[in-house]
Amino acid sequence: MGLRFVEDLRHLNPNNFFSEEQGLEGIILDIIKREDVGNVIFVDASEMGADPGDIALMRTEDVEKSVSTHKIPLAVLMELLRKEKKEPLLLGIQPKSMKFEDGLSDIAEAALKKIENAVKTSLKQ
Repeated sequence: MGLRFVEDLRHLNPNNFFSEEQGLEGIILDIIKREDVGNVIFVDASEMGADPGDIALMRTEDVEKSVSTHKIPLAVLMELLRKEKKEPLLLGIQPKSMKFEDGLSDIAEAALKKIENAVKTSLKQ
């Protein structure tokens, strides 16, 4: 889900939209060095025990309770950013299924579009 978000919006500001395909660990280290970055928002599918399509903005301590499909848990990356005086957040979307092969359900797709539209609106201001 996060990859799709970045693919859809990277053209708006290529210097501030990153995907795991670019090497997440290296990106995190680059972000730590950047003085112009204060907030870091991850967008991803998150097993939160909610209804499919539900959206939640979570801090590091909340992310430890959610399930992720990443090699390095997002909570670990977020804690690293937090220790470096960055404010990491996860904008999680409850998927219908966490199985990668199941793809994005219609309800998760609608939630992702809702987030994308909010980001587009915010960047236009």
